[in-house]
Amino acid sequence: MDANISKEQRIAGEFLGSLDHVPIKGAWVFEITRADGTVEVSTADNVVTAAGMNAIAQLAINEITSHFLYIGIGTVTVPASLGSTVTQFGESSRKLAVSMVTSQSLIIGVATWAGAADGITSVVFGTGVLLNAPNSGTGIAANMVNSLSATLADSDHLRAFVHLRVGSHNL
Repeated sequence: MDANISKEQRIAGEFLGSLDHVPIKGAWVFEITRADGTVEVSTADNVVTAAGMNAIAQLAINEITSHFLYIGIGTVTVPASLGSTVTQFGESSRKLAVSMVTSQSLIIGVATWAGAADGITSVVFGTGVLLNAPNSGTGIAANMVNSLSATLADSDHLRAFVHLRVGSHNL
C-alpha cells in the first residue's frame, strides 16, 4: 500500500477497495452497542444520488450554499437509486455529524443515536443518508444506503459511519 495514504483512507480502504481510480463510491458502517455490551457491526456500499453528484460538482466551483454535515436514519428498505431523494427514506431522525472530516479525496462522517434518549426505540431502521440540511424532509440526499435492518431498545446505541470517496490522491 502507498505510504502516502492517510490513516482515514487506510481505515476506509477495507470498505472502498483500490484507490487507483476515481469513482464516486462509498460505504457505511453501522455499529450497534446493545445494553448488555454486545456490539453488532454491519457494512454496506452506498448509492451516490444524482443530486449528490451535482452538489459535489458545485462544490468545485463554489456554487453550493449548504454542506453535507447531517446523517439521517429511516425505515425504508427498498434499494436506493441514482434518483433517490430526501423524501424517500422514511426519515425517523437526523443529526449533525459529531465528526465530519476530509482527508484528500475522502469524506468521513459519524453520528450516534441512543435508543430512549433520542426517542427511537422499537423502530426498524433500514436506511442511512448523508444530507445537507438540518430539518427533516428538507435538503439533498447525497448518499444513501438501505441495509441497516436494526431495532434499538431503550439503552442501545447506534453509531453510523459514512465514508465517501470522490477521487484518488494517487493521480
